[in-house]
Amino acid sequence: MTLDYFKGKKGSVSDGIFYVVALFVIAIVFIFSAKVLNDINEKVQTSDIINADGKEMVAASNTNFTTVMNNSFLVIFIGLIIAIIERQVILILLR
Repeated sequence: MTLDYFKGKKGSVSDGIFYVVALFVIAIVFIFSAKVLNDINEKVQTSDIINADGKEMVAASNTNFTTVMNNSFLVIFIGLIIAIIERQVILILLR
């Protein structure tokens, strides 16, 4: 089997660029949200108004955030890979 099925498929390169840009944007959003949550945690921990239970909850959220975002990014990445493979298989079958 040759790679002739890519001939005339103008969407192949643009779709790949879209997926890379989408992952990049999602990564930037995750980094920005981690920074914001860290700043909120610092303000809560230094506040005299918030009780100890509230401080513990915000600290736990800040601790778990990295794990949750890493796992979310992994799921999104694998989902995009599956979408790319599925699209290519459909293009091959429709030839």
